[in-house]
Amino acid sequence: MSALLRALNTPRRREILRLVWDGERSVGEIHAGLPDEVSIATVSEHLQVLAGAGLVSSRRAGRFRYYRAEKAELAPARGVQGSQE
Repeated sequence: MSALLRALNTPRRREILRLVWDGERSVGEIHAGLPDEVSIATVSEHLQVLAGAGLVSSRRAGRFRYYRAEKAELAPARGVQGSQE
């Protein structure tokens, strides 16, 4: 649970998670959905943290990697959020 909370600790990671929530996207598509000052390298770092926490998974297709949200992994965080409201 602590890895999950650490992964969700930054607004940028939550924004990336929202971008892949309804379907998979490539790193380039995720990057395009973020402000211009965010580099592709930064997007990749955030995706690695999210993947390490089990919040996103990926698949490779040719030279592209596509990410999607693992919605079931957020159930513990929803319980924490709900208990604070």
